[in-house]
Amino acid sequence: VDLCRRIGATYKTVFYPTVSVTHGYAKGSYNSLKLLTYHLRSAFKYFSKWGWIYDAERASLNNRTAPLPAAQSEDVGPTHDGRISE
Repeated sequence: VDLCRRIGATYKTVFYPTVSVTHGYAKGSYNSLKLLTYHLRSAFKYFSKWGWIYDAERASLNNRTAPLPAAQSEDVGPTHDGRISE
């Protein structure tokens, strides 16, 4: 998430609702104390860096995120090999 924030501060983000990302560990911290420890440590570091209650920078980035126009959403999408076609 921190990497996404740093990239988003420099580059434009486009919301594309038909794309999904599946995390390889699939809620592993629900079943593993070791992964839960990593998860909590990571969350603590993230919120300590970016803010625990309100994050003005995140709010600003969210407001600048542009949804993909509906007309384009049907013309642009993943190809059979995972690349984005235009």
